[in-house]
Amino acid sequence: DLEGEALATLVVNSMRGIVKVAAVKAPGFGDRRKSMLQDIAVLTAGNVISEELAMELEKSTLEDLG
Repeated sequence: DLEGEALATLVVNSMRGIVKVAAVKAPGFGDRRKSMLQDIAVLTAGNVISEELAMELEKSTLEDLG
């Protein structure tokens, strides 16, 4: 869930026009959820950021966001 400082940062950056954003709650459960997140990433030209895939949010770039 998106809340606290992450939500505030997302809202402020969106309002300032710094970045266009859309928060998405991943549908499904387990492996199906992972598959659906990958589908969303493909459609948005982004990447799934996951520790399981050895990707860290702190090291992600704007290109990873699609």
